[in-house]
This record gives sequence, structure tokens and C-alpha cells, in this order.
Amino acid sequence: APESEGDAMNTKGANDAYRDQQRSLGKFLAGAGMNVPTFTVRVDWECNGNWYRWSANRPGGASALKQAITNYVTNLRAGGLTRATYDLCFNKGPSQAGADFSVFPGAEFIDIVGVDQYDMWGPSYSAADWQRELNKSPTVKTVAEFATKHGIQWSVDEGGNTHGSNSQGG
Repeated sequence: APESEGDAMNTKGANDAYRDQQRSLGKFLAGAGMNVPTFTVRVDWECNGNWYRWSANRPGGASALKQAITNYVTNLRAGGLTRATYDLCFNKGPSQAGADFSVFPGAEFIDIVGVDQYDMWGPSYSAADWQRELNKSPTVKTVAEFATKHGIQWSVDEGGNTHGSNSQGG
């Protein structure tokens, strides 16, 4: 869905308003040779970040986003993208949108649960800092645990380490 849809995006997705466009996209991607397991569709990039129009904190909440994700994968597959891999991606840290893993529609729709984990939000300069950050959710630790529990893969979709002494790394 285009970001111009604004805060209505998840509710419209949950109501399958993008069905035809998503099926058309699935057909296009399959026709372009992307219907292979090594092609990964990153679903709802950093969906727990409150700065995106598709975040779970938008109208309809986590339940609307979960249904929108379900419809998206279903429609891409109906268009012919049946062999691709689907990766639900979170942003590291406390869930800014309050949704966390509740937007996961199940292993029948999602093959990988991923996280974008940058060590500068908050910075880890010591083992104690690193442990503090790992205890937040989602993180590499909680994503790996969640994926294992559901019998799917996990990934670090984006990552970066802090070097230096300021909060932005270096």
C-alpha cells in the first residue's frame, strides 16, 4: 500500500482492499523469475517502529496489522509467488508500537522472523550494556527464541555495532 494511504493503511489491508494490486505484484514477481526460495520478501519492515505509516500503533492496532500481513502473503501467493520466502521484520528495542510478536500471523505465512539491530540504540560499551540491551524485546535473542519456538528461521536483517564513545557509534 502506498504511504499516502496514511493511518488507514492497516485497516484497509486487513479488509483486503489491496487484494488486486497484491495479486498483480505476485504475478509480476513470479513472472520475473522471483518465485524461488532464495527470493525473500521482507514483510512490514520494522513494523513495531512508531514512525512508519504501517506500524502496529496505527488505527486498528496489532490485530489489523496481523490481518493485513496475512492478506498480503495470501495475495502474493495467489498471484503466483508461492515459493518465495517471507520475512517479518522488527526493529530492536522495546516495542515502540506496543505490538511486538502479536502481529505474527503464523508459520504458514511467515518463514523468517527478523530484526534490525543496531547497537547504538542504546549503545553497548560493555558486557553489562550488551546484556541490558538483549533483555529488551525484540532483539537478536528474543527473535531467535520466538523463531525456534515456531519452528522457523530467524535473521538479522540489518545490523551495526557501536564503536567510539558517543551514542551514534562511529
